[in-house]
Amino acid sequence: MNLLTLSNINKSYGPKCVFRSFNQQFASNQIHAIVGPSGCGKSTLLRIMSGLDGSFDGEVAWNGKSIYTDGGTVFRKNVLGLQMQNTPLFSSLSAKDNVALPLLLLGKPMAESQKRALKMMEYLNISHLADSGISQLSGGEKQRVAIAAAMIRTPKILILDEPTANLDSETELFIINRLQQYKDTAKACIIIATHSHTVANYSDTILNLQQV
Repeated sequence: MNLLTLSNINKSYGPKCVFRSFNQQFASNQIHAIVGPSGCGKSTLLRIMSGLDGSFDGEVAWNGKSIYTDGGTVFRKNVLGLQMQNTPLFSSLSAKDNVALPLLLLGKPMAESQKRALKMMEYLNISHLADSGISQLSGGEKQRVAIAAAMIRTPKILILDEPTANLDSETELFIINRLQQYKDTAKACIIIATHSHTVANYSDTILNLQQV
């Protein structure tokens, strides 16, 4: 079993302490929900686990090896799929090309990248948006495009920040179902920060953060 391990994490913003001696493990082949009130540090924790915020004391390790050895670059490139609330989508590209972009940045051929992007969009039931411009999409559609882009490289760790916040209940259940299928197929560790009781109820574990 693969493990993402957080050991003795201490994080502050000026005088405000966000985490003090925080320890947690996240296992593969499970969906882990992170819940708690606004301002409790959910998004901060996701950034620390994603190798995007190294300004903390403690250690984040994947299978016993620190993800910050090289500033998190190899971890983000080879292991992680990430969708944050402010994940940028490029208005100059179609929805399909936004999904394909992570593959293109790895040097994959355009035709292969677009083919895989379209397949991922079909998996998330948004293939009809493939040629749409980003400005033509609703908030929920943009969200699903961002999720598709996070999943396109078949990551072993998938970190999602409020992935269903702008979705209706039916679409939310569909996305949860797809994430469960992906977890089982890829043996992935999926970590979701959410305010949704539905997402939490369908998760394998729930981490309830409280303000320090």
